Amino acid sequence: MSNSLYPIFLKLENLSLLIIGGGNVALEKLESVLGNSPETSIKLVAKEIIPEVRTLENQFSNITLHERAYDDLDFNDTDLAIIAVNNIELAGEIREKAQQKNVLVNIADKPDLCDFYLGSIVKKGSLKIAISTNGKSPTIAKRLRETFTEAIPDEMDHVLDNMQDIRNKLMGDFNYKVKELNKITTEYLSDGKVSSKPHLEIEKLINITKTAQRKANIYLAIIGVLLLFGLFGLVVYQFNLSEDIQYFLNKDGHIFYWMLFAGFMAEIVAGSMGMGYGVICTTILLLLNVPPPVVSASIHSAESFTTAAGSFSHYKLGNVNKKMVWVLFPLAIVGSVIGALTLSHYGEHYAHIVKPIIACYTPLSWDQHFKKCFQR
Repeated sequence: MSNSLYPIFLKLENLSLLIIGGGNVALEKLESVLGNSPETSIKLVAKEIIPEVRTLENQFSNITLHERAYDDLDFNDTDLAIIAVNNIELAGEIREKAQQKNVLVNIADKPDLCDFYLGSIVKKGSLKIAISTNGKSPTIAKRLRETFTEAIPDEMDHVLDNMQDIRNKLMGDFNYKVKELNKITTEYLSDGKVSSKPHLEIEKLINITKTAQRKANIYLAIIGVLLLFGLFGLVVYQFNLSEDIQYFLNKDGHIFYWMLFAGFMAEIVAGSMGMGYGVICTTILLLLNVPPPVVSASIHSAESFTTAAGSFSHYKLGNVNKKMVWVLFPLAIVGSVIGALTLSHYGEHYAHIVKPIIACYTPLSWDQHFKKCFQR
């Protein structure tokens, strides 16, 4: 059997509405009416009225509450009535009284007794879509409403305003206006302006996910390093290895292995963050009492390969500002030569001065590295 209901849109704010009942069902109906026609004149009658309904009375001056039993006189000057009572026999009696007064009635959850239904409504500005399942499944109507609400873009109201302006400017008879408006809407939809909205939302979600992953990698790297150092310190303390470690570090033949260990630790962090190798290696090697020239030479020797690979990747992807490269190229050469000569000449003899300077500069480098990571 097909749905024989005829959908109409009422100017409810020009009519008078009576609601009988003051529980949760009445609250749901009341919120639905106010959500679509907030200035409707509403009279609500019930023996008991829940606090949520009274809250709405404080928000809307067009609502009048009567905490008492229903009376036949309540149908006077009433155009529509919504019955939200638990007693089916009482609902039937109220419906008969309403029919005698020529008042249309909706009885909650009783389709057979209804003169009209309250459908699920999709709202997008001036666009409004009412959904009816002929009283068979309000749940399906609700799910369809959620689907349409999500599918229709929020810009639809702007589209309707533009179409109204175009319609007002069109000259000609009704058939001409229909043809022109059909042509405009067809071109609009074919351009993908409506369908592009879900793609934008997906891209936004992907970007948010990537940012969250980067931050998670940074936190995991920091936590991992702290755990490794903490575990190492616990082992040293538990087995009293401090003297043995000092003896081991004083052996010149083992400094290479400690430098290898420092590089491995730094690469764990740099692999997750994408940066920080030089800063971490400098900090660890200075703590191991390695001379500053050796620290600089070892770190830059290792970084020359990774930096070359990264530079080649950026060049192949077209992510290089060639003009800026040629400006910085001579300055970088001059700065690196001066830095290498200065450190090699003064690093050995004035290590007691150079090390504090590097130690003060390193925390600033850490701060800048983390800021760049979070900005990504």
